[in-house]
Amino acid sequence: MCRAQGTISSGEIQLKLVHLIWRHGDRNPEKTYPTDPYKDPSFWPDGFGELTRTGMKQHHELGKYFRNRYITSGFLQPRFDPKEVFVESSSLNRTIQSAFSNLRGFFNESELITDADNNYVAAGYRQNATSSSIPVNLLPMNEDNKLLQVRAPCPKWEQLHKDLPQNSVEVRELLIEHGWLLNYVSNHSGQVISNFIQLSQFNNILYIQTLKNYTIPEWTRKIFPGGAMQKLSNFAFKMATYTEEMKRLRGGPLVKEIIRHMDHRVRRKPGTKHRKLYAYSAHDLTLTAVLDTLGVYDVHQPSYASALMIELNMNVTSGNYFVDVLYRNDTSRDPYVLQPLGCPQASCDLKIFIRKFQRFLPKNWHEECKLSRK
Repeated sequence: MCRAQGTISSGEIQLKLVHLIWRHGDRNPEKTYPTDPYKDPSFWPDGFGELTRTGMKQHHELGKYFRNRYITSGFLQPRFDPKEVFVESSSLNRTIQSAFSNLRGFFNESELITDADNNYVAAGYRQNATSSSIPVNLLPMNEDNKLLQVRAPCPKWEQLHKDLPQNSVEVRELLIEHGWLLNYVSNHSGQVISNFIQLSQFNNILYIQTLKNYTIPEWTRKIFPGGAMQKLSNFAFKMATYTEEMKRLRGGPLVKEIIRHMDHRVRRKPGTKHRKLYAYSAHDLTLTAVLDTLGVYDVHQPSYASALMIELNMNVTSGNYFVDVLYRNDTSRDPYVLQPLGCPQASCDLKIFIRKFQRFLPKNWHEECKLSRK
């Protein structure tokens, strides 16, 4: 991967459509473990799993980055226009608050909002805070056919994931090689850790506690930070889209929507709303599922407030459309420019892009997931 700014409208190249997928900002741990010295809720005043003030600030800064990239460049109007921009979020508080914080920076509605104690808060989520005039559309888990919250039920995927140790030599060997680690964490944490997802969740708890400057238990220093636990925690993300069918079920739905928007934009189908930017406030697994489906996933856990930018551009001389994929996983650096799998170069001809990823687009996600419709 190389670092670069990517294409923005200039001369014969015009930006036509943007899709943004971002991870929520810094959050509290979702859960604790039986021997956790910080399991009392008093250590987490905002609540388990909730966005922190640091997370709100991270997204406000990301929004300002988007403002510079898409408004200062002239692609979008300075004021939010629902005919131009559509924002969607998974139904968890941390993604909703991240979206509001981001949009305040993006569209410069105001400076940071503070509560009575002068703490930064997201619009509409604290008493006496000013509500945002920018709508964020919520996608409940039971209606989440785009997989913004990738825990949405999909029995077929769940079976494929469960069967990986039997069907994959790599997964099976990793489980055997690192069985000692699963046992070590189980014995000391007081809970059963039998797979890499559970190990990743435990690793996240320690990571968040160290971010908050809490002293983690002495027994964890043998395995954290880094080492085998970090490697396996990262690998847990890869396991979600390990096979082509799993990519189709987890990353495919959102990639399908993105391609549909691009196709409508190029064809200008009658009666279709031709928005210029779609934004999705989601999770780390959302990002890794799309990255892996596009063949550009370097196994890792995306940082808080990391963002994937998928831009459709047109060469006004030739009339050809091409797709740029950029990934901002470090707030202090320019984004990576990624080369989608099967594309001869980073700026991928739209026809090639659609053809290469057609096999990952589910025709009927509910049927392929073996979900019963009520």
